[in-house]
Amino acid sequence: ESSNTQNILKKKFKIQSILIHEAACNLSAIKYVEKNNSLIELIWVGKIQGTKALPIALKAFSKVKEKDMFHLTVIGDGPDEKFCKRLAKNLSIDNICTFLGKIPNKEVIVKMGNSDLLFFTSLKEGTATVVLDALSLGVPVLCHDKCGFGDIVNKDCGIKIPMISYKLSVNYFSDSLSMIANDKSILLKLSKGALKEREYISWKSNSKKMHDLYLKAYR
Repeated sequence: ESSNTQNILKKKFKIQSILIHEAACNLSAIKYVEKNNSLIELIWVGKIQGTKALPIALKAFSKVKEKDMFHLTVIGDGPDEKFCKRLAKNLSIDNICTFLGKIPNKEVIVKMGNSDLLFFTSLKEGTATVVLDALSLGVPVLCHDKCGFGDIVNKDCGIKIPMISYKLSVNYFSDSLSMIANDKSILLKLSKGALKEREYISWKSNSKKMHDLYLKAYR
């Protein structure tokens, strides 16, 4: 499901496997259109707990000098929700950060489609569906360069930062947001890249890869 698994197989069995992710983009999703948001709309979606690392997003957001140019929407609930709301207040970003709680998936897709960037701070998981949903909509992704999502997001459709330490992640994410604030054209360029990337990681593309592999094995 990721290059991590691929590397384990190569090390253990001395074979070069074909990487096909367990999830894919939806080509029927409404495509990105250039938005006229007065603010740069960031969206964070997920279970508010442990490895999803919402506190990293909140602390990074609070360090951005140009944060008056942004608004952050947090979608999801979980055991750390109250803590994160308090953290947002303590960091003095509660006025530019909206917690919507858990909402129906259809509403999530609408909110995401109206956003400029998916702020994805997870530390460990497979090919996250929310990342594929974002790319399907032409919404670029800011994430760690790790796991299945690190394989999918590239320089054409998002921004990846190295996962070295908690402190460095906060700093790198903050720097990335400042870079966007100082050059908003980056978002449009990455959005166009996301629409191209979704073709390569669509269900149609994945099924063709599987079909070709079966044909090759049969012959």
